[in-house]
Amino acid sequence: MANSIARIPDDILHSEILPWLPDDILARFKSACKRWHHLITQDSVFTCQHSRYNGSLGFLCIHGHDIGFLAINDLGKLDIYEPELSFSYLNNGTNYVCIVAFTVDLLLLLLQRHINTFHYVWNLVTNEGHAIPESDGRHNEYAGLAFNPSTSLTHYRLVKFIKECRDEFYEFKFKIYSSDTGKSLSSKRIAIYVQRRHYTLEL
Repeated sequence: MANSIARIPDDILHSEILPWLPDDILARFKSACKRWHHLITQDSVFTCQHSRYNGSLGFLCIHGHDIGFLAINDLGKLDIYEPELSFSYLNNGTNYVCIVAFTVDLLLLLLQRHINTFHYVWNLVTNEGHAIPESDGRHNEYAGLAFNPSTSLTHYRLVKFIKECRDEFYEFKFKIYSSDTGKSLSSKRIAIYVQRRHYTLEL
């Protein structure tokens, strides 16, 4: 008697396995059969799940004090709106919001509340946010998010590039916030050569 082969039910495969695959790997399954090609490229429910699990391409839209996420499918159709991802944190006295950076499922915002301006990281997958303590955000600075793809998106770094003018020269430094420690570390300031003068680097 031949041993029976275990088979994964289609509903489990379609809703719990395929949506977690990265885009480059998922693209290979489109040519497996017509049913899978339709599922990956046309099925709106699958596209919604894949955008949540895998961070598919999409657009962030601001309307009043709300931010929503619009996902697109592989054919570029902008036909899915996820209202449960709306960002209501802005209603509590926030009078300014700016999208600074967006990577995978993490969104970096610059918020201004009363006289305080600070950075806020919003996770589109878990719909949870976290205000960066003592971030003292500025409109003219460079900031971005960094993370290890092999770890959870709850582990990230906020990297800020700070430039300060000192008389005839500039000083540069990095300020890095770690979600693991909840603290920020600053690099030593580095002075540069300006106007035919050389300044020693402090490393």
